[in-house]
Formats: sequence, structure tokens, C-alpha cells
Amino acid sequence: MPISDWTPTLPRVGSLLRARTKDVLGNEIGTFTPDTRPTDSEATEQILQATQDVAMVVGNELPDVVWPEALNVAALGAACLIELSYFPEQINAGPSPYNQLKDMYDDRLKRLVLLVQANGGDVVGPEPGVPMEPVASFPRGCDPYMVGWGTRW
Repeated sequence: MPISDWTPTLPRVGSLLRARTKDVLGNEIGTFTPDTRPTDSEATEQILQATQDVAMVVGNELPDVVWPEALNVAALGAACLIELSYFPEQINAGPSPYNQLKDMYDDRLKRLVLLVQANGGDVVGPEPGVPMEPVASFPRGCDPYMVGWGTRW
């Protein structure tokens, strides 16, 4: 299935972060709206990013049988991104569920990789939890105009 078929909805991510779905009066709504922080459009950006992050590991086209788990992993990833983006001061202070969500995300992403492989899918990215090798390249032929090479102090 294409990535759009397993992209989580606002209510799905809101169900993981119910305390973050309060309106200006403090009422818990259960989903993101224009009156929540983050707003529905801001949360949608995080959902799309998290779904792309999962697709970078397992690919865009998944066997139908694994898409519910891919959706769950992407929802957890979106919840983590929302916590990092909108409530970073609370992560180390304790009231944020980020660490628990991240642990769940990491575990479920590893299981998703195994599930995709077991159902004939191809994993396209690095194995979850394995650090990626750094990549660096510097343009050739730019000297002496590259900053630092020809700069006189």
C-alpha cells in the first residue's frame, strides 16, 4: 500500500497525547484542532514527517498486512516529534511522556522491520538503532572562495 494508506490521522495521534489536545478552556478534545497546541495543521506536519521517517526505513509500498503496524509506528513517531517540538522544556523535567513514547517507537519500529521482511517486503533503510555513518563532502574547485580556505584574519 502507498504511504498515504498508512499515514495516521489527527485523532489517532491525539489518542496518544490526550493531555495535549486541550482547547483554550482546558477541555480535553481528543484530537488536534485550530484551538489546541499544536494546532491541527501543525500536528499534521509532524504526522507527515514521522510517516516519512518510517518510510525511510521500511519503504513507501508495504504489504497490506503490515500497514496497521506501520500506522501505529508512525503515530508514535509523530507523538515524539510533537513533544520535542512543542514541549521540549518538559522532557527532562519529567511531565512529558516523550521517553516512554520513544521507547515504544523504537521497539515497534524494530518489530515493523521484521514484519515487513517476513511478509516479503524490502527494508530500504538502515536497521533501527544502528547509527548511520556520517557523510561529508566538500565541493572541489571552489578554492580560494570557500569560507575558511582563503579567509584572512
